[in-house]
Amino acid sequence: MPARAFASLRTDAHERSPSGTAVLWGILVLSIAYGIIILSRVWVVGPDGISRGTGTVPYWDFSNLWGGAKLAAKGQLHTLFDTTAYRQELANLFGAPVITGEWSYPPTMLLVGAPLAILPVGMAYLLWISGTILLFALAVRQLHLPCPNAAIAVFSPALAWNVALGQNGALTGALLLAGLLQAERRPYLGGALLGCLIIKPHLAVLTPVVLIARGNWRGLGAAAFTAALLLLLSIAVYGWEPWYGFVTHTGPLMRRIMEAPFPQGYQVRSITIFVLARALGFGLLSSYLVQAVGAVMAVVMVWRSARWPLAAATRSALVIMLTFLATPYSYTYDMVPLAAPLALLLHQRKQTDGRIDLLALTLWLLPCMPFFEVGSIQLLLAPILLLLLVARTLITARKTRTSDDRSRYQVLGTRRGVALPATSIESTESVH
Repeated sequence: MPARAFASLRTDAHERSPSGTAVLWGILVLSIAYGIIILSRVWVVGPDGISRGTGTVPYWDFSNLWGGAKLAAKGQLHTLFDTTAYRQELANLFGAPVITGEWSYPPTMLLVGAPLAILPVGMAYLLWISGTILLFALAVRQLHLPCPNAAIAVFSPALAWNVALGQNGALTGALLLAGLLQAERRPYLGGALLGCLIIKPHLAVLTPVVLIARGNWRGLGAAAFTAALLLLLSIAVYGWEPWYGFVTHTGPLMRRIMEAPFPQGYQVRSITIFVLARALGFGLLSSYLVQAVGAVMAVVMVWRSARWPLAAATRSALVIMLTFLATPYSYTYDMVPLAAPLALLLHQRKQTDGRIDLLALTLWLLPCMPFFEVGSIQLLLAPILLLLLVARTLITARKTRTSDDRSRYQVLGTRRGVALPATSIESTESVH
């Protein structure tokens, strides 16, 4: 990884604090060690080609990206929407039994997998992992964080799961983070990046809200144009069949997986309000209603704070955190983009009083929980910690905004170097 990707553009007394910096570096070392342990468990493969840690081929989710695109290139698109046939074809490709696997993406994801499917699976996997981590590191660099904070934003426990399972969290995280950061300064570029999230649209549920609330019509137009272009390109390359299969098979299949009776092994790796409600004994309808309340609350918070004079990094952090409260479908490996706001909060707390932000640090560490067979703790804490962090960030931003307003009125209430009486200033504020 290029060292420049983690270069800090500013330093201050807090950033040079040896105690806080040592803690962050120590956390980073532990996270990397955790990732190595996870990888070693996944990649202990028996003579049958099956991972001893996962019970399937070690490429796990990457087998869908590579294998699905491979089958599409061979003209076997129909197998993507027949779970039994799909697993059999993947088994033929990998030369090993595939007992847990289903095509779970929009057809636009086939465009991402197509160039990888040209390569042997091992080479494609290494290129996929290294390339997407590099893209996410470049997105994190735009936050201008000190070196240790930037490093823990990238090499988080969530990334360890992303690498071990061959997931796409680093890619979607790069698109979401970079898109939000660029949207205000370069709306066409930012919007185009956000539009690429049509490959995993549930992570983009709040991006139209923030773009509309900010009056960023160029960014919104670029996002819509890019999404439409990718949709049309997928139709031009693969035809209508995969979209019909996505609507009639993939969508209902993923809904059945999400609505399966609690508990399932994968559900304790979820971080959503919906699954938390299921764990607390709510029925399907009640869980959807609770999730809907969370989603509406997230939309309102994004809309209300959109007019506040926030830094682009803080606004992007809020949108990313609220995204995971708005969507009913996300898991540990999806938390890769969430690590960037958490690293930013750790940095801001350190600048404020030199202390470690325990709330942000705890959420950053939550993906470790399934490894210790206590994934239910992650399920319980993730939505609660997200709510607390969002509330604290909004309160801090509100106080800063009020303080800035008061400073502005003090200046407006000064004439020829003589301040007007406090009552005059208060009167001006009340009128405002």
